[in-house]
Amino acid sequence: MRAGQDAPVDQMGTHQLADRTADKKTQQFQILVAAVISSQTRDSVTAAAMMRLHALPGGLTIGNLFRQELTIHQLAEILKPVGFYRQKAKHLKAIAEKLSGCPFNGNVPGTLDELLKLPGVGPKIALLVLWVAFGKGEEGFIVDTNVRRVCCRLGWAPDGSDPNQVRQSLETWLPRSLWPDISFLFVGFGQQVCKPIAPQCERCQVNGEFDWQTLSQYDSTIALYRDMNGRFAGVSGKFL
Repeated sequence: MRAGQDAPVDQMGTHQLADRTADKKTQQFQILVAAVISSQTRDSVTAAAMMRLHALPGGLTIGNLFRQELTIHQLAEILKPVGFYRQKAKHLKAIAEKLSGCPFNGNVPGTLDELLKLPGVGPKIALLVLWVAFGKGEEGFIVDTNVRRVCCRLGWAPDGSDPNQVRQSLETWLPRSLWPDISFLFVGFGQQVCKPIAPQCERCQVNGEFDWQTLSQYDSTIALYRDMNGRFAGVSGKFL
């Protein structure tokens, strides 16, 4: 399971999709693009779309997305079949245009407030960019659909909570230093085991083991466990 680090997010998550030979500023923009594309889209589809964008003449840069020769329709066709690819094409063109001018001058902003001002960027995308592109993993707890589902099933958030409610709930008690690792852990766990349909409860190492409603009230009882490579692979004494 998570100890194997073989979930889609491990191999094709946003942290894997930038061109590592590019300069830092370009990589930060590519991470922003990947985060926007990833919303409501499978990791494999996001990764394939990013490969097509990297194949653009001159690569995936702010200037290349901003240039008039690349129309919104053409960009949408490159993104297809990404979820909401037409809307995301509009957002990406608008983001490239905004970042090209003042006050950004070709730089992806490194604050939550500034990122939230960009078209199509909500809290989840902004927090993901801050973590992956800037190493700021303690700005807020990142909640996608997998994290929301796992947290609700464990009792870490009330049933029916939306992502923002889950984030706000966990931020009141979960130690800030654990936010990025718990979030990443739960994304893969939700992809592989705690699925939306036909969850594999028989594979869940914590199924029925704890009273999670009680556990979540005490910071001192939360402990992450690392695998032999130092990566987080479990929570509260159980490997996920």
